[in-house]
Amino acid sequence: MSITIRQKPDFAKRAEMLRRLKLETVRESVNDIEREILTRYAAGTGPATLGVRSSRLRSSVRREIKAVGPWLSGRVFIAESGGNTIPVYARILEKGGTIKPKNGRYLSIPIGPLARRSGLSPMNFPFGSFFFRSKKGNLIFAVREQVTRGKMTPLFVMKESVTIKARPVWGVTRANQLPRFRERVRAMTHAVAQGRA
Repeated sequence: MSITIRQKPDFAKRAEMLRRLKLETVRESVNDIEREILTRYAAGTGPATLGVRSSRLRSSVRREIKAVGPWLSGRVFIAESGGNTIPVYARILEKGGTIKPKNGRYLSIPIGPLARRSGLSPMNFPFGSFFFRSKKGNLIFAVREQVTRGKMTPLFVMKESVTIKARPVWGVTRANQLPRFRERVRAMTHAVAQGRA
């Protein structure tokens, strides 16, 4: 005497389930990575966050999901902006390093709201401008405003070089998101093996 139970596995159904779950897993992971990177770029300046000045770097963050054969891949990246290369400061903000002027002797670092407008330099303030040394020895570029009866407004600190500390936005995000992605893959594999999704 015997009892036999047979079930023919529906491989087509499982293959479709796997394809759908892979897409969902990659899409969720890419969305989470993009969200975390944008949040870190919008946060105040800290060890793994950056303050927003021009939002050029933030607006160049893109995502992409594509299928090539059996492979499904997703990525978050910094896109070229307006036909130019990626914002040149993205790499140095991530890795850290020293910035030196390409042309001229000094870098001009904006210190006032007027100077912080994107693209302005000391060349935009030819009249009523002058240099002086601060108590700490920094070379300061300032203007004397006639509207405010000669009040001096410092606009730029002039530096021969600047060392930027690493702010690993991408590295920290990768470290945070990788375990989440692995857990999603485990859950997806388990759901397909159980035939439910």
